[in-house]
Amino acid sequence: MLGAIARALRMTEDERDHLFALAGATPPERDEHACVSAAHLDLLSKLMPYPAAVQTARFDIRAYNRSYRFLVADLDTIAREGRNCGVRIFTDP
Repeated sequence: MLGAIARALRMTEDERDHLFALAGATPPERDEHACVSAAHLDLLSKLMPYPAAVQTARFDIRAYNRSYRFLVADLDTIAREGRNCGVRIFTDP
């Protein structure tokens, strides 16, 4: 029911998660590439050899090009939930 309310109100994922938190329910999993379109991926490839990434407002890295892959760490070896620039700055040795 909460998901239907969130869709009817056209909530963002953050707003939807907040609604679930207010109701004391566990929010559904987020789609990893929901905010990444084909145009974003095309732009990332065109920006080569410069490092570029698509990030959410919470600094979660959703997509990146080959140059960006090693800028923060080897992102291909890090779990999706660990791909956050803000967290990596303070926790990556």
